[in-house]
Amino acid sequence: MFPSPGVCYLHNLSTEVNGDRVGWLSIPMFVDEVTRGAEERFRKYGTTETVTRNMEKFARIRPEGLPPHVVGSPVIA
Repeated sequence: MFPSPGVCYLHNLSTEVNGDRVGWLSIPMFVDEVTRGAEERFRKYGTTETVTRNMEKFARIRPEGLPPHVVGSPVIA
């Protein structure tokens, strides 16, 4: 589950309700963790041949959507 930002700050935990396991991730905290991890990894490995070769395929803003998938608006992929 992703609680609405500013409503609840549950993050990186799971609970069980009526036998169902539910994971909780705060969107702002999740994005911050992914960003910090990516920046740290890029600082460490950014000049290697593998990273250099794959940067063209890395996530970026795609105003046209993501062909061949039908997406009616810009995406980050």
